[in-house]
Amino acid sequence: MPAFEARRTEVIEKAANAAWRLPFLPSGLWFHGDMRDNLYYALHLYLASCREDVRLHAGRLQARELAETTLLRLLRLQQRNPEAPLYGHWPLALGGDPDNAPPHPLPVELVGNLLALFAINYKNILSDALAQELHEALSHVYRSKLYAEGPVQFHHHDAKRCNLQLMLAVYFGDADLHADAVRNLEAIRSHVAANGFHEYGALPWFWHWVQAFTCSWEVSRDPEAKRITEGMLAWLWDYRARCYLQGAWIGPHSRVLPHDTPSDRNALFDYVQFGDFGFPADIARLEGVGLFTYRVSPETVLLAKSGEPAEWKSLLPQPPGSASAPLYQYIYRTANYAVGGVLEYAEEYLNEQHRWDVTFPARAGGTANQAFFFHPGKGYQPGGARQASRHSEVLLQRSVAAALYPLPEDADPTVVGFLPHGVWSVSDRLWVGDIGSSYLAVHLSRKPVASIDNTGIAMTLHGRDNGVVLEAIGKQEAEELLQHHAEESALSASNASDGPKDTLYLLADLLASRPPQFEAGAAVTYLSLAGERLRLHINPDGSILRTVNDEELTW
Repeated sequence: MPAFEARRTEVIEKAANAAWRLPFLPSGLWFHGDMRDNLYYALHLYLASCREDVRLHAGRLQARELAETTLLRLLRLQQRNPEAPLYGHWPLALGGDPDNAPPHPLPVELVGNLLALFAINYKNILSDALAQELHEALSHVYRSKLYAEGPVQFHHHDAKRCNLQLMLAVYFGDADLHADAVRNLEAIRSHVAANGFHEYGALPWFWHWVQAFTCSWEVSRDPEAKRITEGMLAWLWDYRARCYLQGAWIGPHSRVLPHDTPSDRNALFDYVQFGDFGFPADIARLEGVGLFTYRVSPETVLLAKSGEPAEWKSLLPQPPGSASAPLYQYIYRTANYAVGGVLEYAEEYLNEQHRWDVTFPARAGGTANQAFFFHPGKGYQPGGARQASRHSEVLLQRSVAAALYPLPEDADPTVVGFLPHGVWSVSDRLWVGDIGSSYLAVHLSRKPVASIDNTGIAMTLHGRDNGVVLEAIGKQEAEELLQHHAEESALSASNASDGPKDTLYLLADLLASRPPQFEAGAAVTYLSLAGERLRLHINPDGSILRTVNDEELTW
């Protein structure tokens, strides 16, 4: 696997060549959905055109001319009228007429940081025209004071805005603004260190945190600013490493987008830092990946790549001012699979919370690497993998996830789920799959309706008393389990290790002999392959009892 700098160069090269091949819209831009996507590709194309070690499908001069033309046009989409309400801002969606698209308050937060980084660290490769236009754009941001407020909710908007303070202070040599920025960044760092991260697993917003603090780290020469940004980046990457499995995110997300589930496809930052999986099949999100030289510590790399089974329980804070209680997060990780989630439903923005799943390493083709079920809620679109309702309860214990779906009379009596592609042994209410380096057992309280597409397997369960139990087991674990079982039963020990296909069906036979006991949607009891007796029970008063070997789970 190539080293860090080689992987970073590979991102620049592939992003630049992708930009060169992208078809233009009649406007002369690549994308109208989000102005920033044009900017990210143009920045990487410009950077690649100035590096002899990057292999381009185009001539360097033509690539540079295209990148510069695109960057100049995008920069000039900025609102530069000091009397306008959104002075200093860029549009987000470009619509059918990008040159007259209205400004939007979101893009400048990240765009401003990346443009300042580009102007400061890459000034030696900028043409006079591009350097002047960057200066003009940053000057309008600087004069607008749109970045002036300090941290309020300690979320990704605060992180980007307060780092923008520091980036502008460095670019313009503003000592007073620099002092304010340092105070604000320290407040953010201290708050997260003391309270934790209420934007748990939120993608791509977690990467916005990383990019904002990396921009400041890249340009800062002030020791205090460097200490703060280094400390915050160490915290962020340690958090990432604990939720990491070969390009995949383990467990819960406060917010997800379609490229986050059922497939982990927002993986370029992971690829550059950890490099323990192949280059993603497509660039789901580019952002500023190739611009950064920051490397995580060797200890963080070891934590991310550790194959030793590990279990983490933690409390996730709710946003400042929220009346909601903290959420209970659980993560169990092995070298081949992981189980993780939060026990509680939380009303998140656009109902984008993803509560739990069984996770496998990200797949080269971008197909599903997560297994989960949920009851569709507000914002759900048929066929989608997001927007669950609050009508579910879950028990997470090592390799097992058990869920029940107590549905009120006015709720749609449907539960949906997703499974990865694999070799599957299928019966009415038990699916056992070979998922590469692991097996996955899926016990269902009702017979599902299943459909297969290029992404994975979509499942639908009808009825108000639905429940599921999912259990993962590594290939070697399964072989050893069957061998042990063969020695104590009528199974032939020789048959227990004749090969992965035979192991799959022998494992399915074993699982079929010990199904979970579902009790009309109110309880489920299951004996795991590890021998733990698990029970999830919804009491008549709505309280939840979760037990392992008849002892209540504690946190």
